[in-house]
Amino acid sequence: MDKEAYCLAYLLEDTGIEYCFVGELALQYYNVPRVVHDLEICVPAKQLMKAVMCLTATGQFESDTMENFNSYTEYKRGFARLRSTAANLPSFTVIIFDDNSQCLNPLDKNTITSEELAACQTFSSQVSDSLSVRSITSLKWPRLPSLLLGLCQRYLDNHDDVGLIGAEQLVDGMDLTKEWCDENLSHADSRALALAYSLIDGKGDRMDPFLENAVTCFIRSQSDAKMLRQLPGYESNAVSANCSKQS
Repeated sequence: MDKEAYCLAYLLEDTGIEYCFVGELALQYYNVPRVVHDLEICVPAKQLMKAVMCLTATGQFESDTMENFNSYTEYKRGFARLRSTAANLPSFTVIIFDDNSQCLNPLDKNTITSEELAACQTFSSQVSDSLSVRSITSLKWPRLPSLLLGLCQRYLDNHDDVGLIGAEQLVDGMDLTKEWCDENLSHADSRALALAYSLIDGKGDRMDPFLENAVTCFIRSQSDAKMLRQLPGYESNAVSANCSKQS
């Protein structure tokens, strides 16, 4: 997915569309072993139609439809779906979400800056297996607190099981703790915070006795966990207003 993701990002930036990657690729960035089926991006709600029009206008994408949804794809229903037509790339699908649906509004406050990425040369093995360092440092990624809250909120608001699975995998992929939640999710909806706590409580139950991972089901050693805590986006107080407590 390296060339595909880089090409998509280039086209969006060339037309002035603000974006970040979400879904399976964003989970890979935070050390979750996920297969990337579609490239999922998030754009500001006011730019969603512009993003669709600009991408299709390049001649490299066309509108696509999905008729049969299941429990793993239902969350994509109602969002723009494009298929690549570029002759020099394998065919791939792009799903475009608005920032409100992903709890990433305002997008610029909930994404990692290019300066932060440029200063880091070590990334999780999961995303490094899919993307080159050039792509990882060039693409836009959500900050971990915002991504986790968005996934929790999707489950709480829409009973979205994929959101719950993603949140659980983020906890394991980054070895999140309640202390981390207290520091980074202090303005979260109380229900979302409680859900994050419950997922953290279950980390030990998800350990596989047949694997050598000693920290979580996805992290082998404390040195690996320490490296992951240095990832850009790991700690941030830039929590979306859509996920904050209601006064």
